[in-house]
Amino acid sequence: MPHGLSAEQVEVLTRQLQQFPELKRAYLVRKQTVHYQEHPLYILAFERNVPFWKFDSANAMQMLTHRLGQEVAYPGETIIICVDGENKAFRRKCRAVADAALQLRS
Repeated sequence: MPHGLSAEQVEVLTRQLQQFPELKRAYLVRKQTVHYQEHPLYILAFERNVPFWKFDSANAMQMLTHRLGQEVAYPGETIIICVDGENKAFRRKCRAVADAALQLRS
């Protein structure tokens, strides 16, 4: 479902994410929950900027996910997930949500 954040909140988050050149695209959505609906749970889904010719390890993805969790201030509880490879189906779901895509590059 749409994140429901104000334009200012999205801008603050986007500016932080722009500091990570490894990010190709990022999507922010809100998870629909049954309990504790007054406490939003967000999902930051991201694609990495990895050239096809460059060797890539699962460790690099895990390190980036960890850095995003440690170095970025989120508007609430946030799950961070890479939507490359096996998670492509989740990427399609995020793309379908209105205003989910964050503008990382000008």
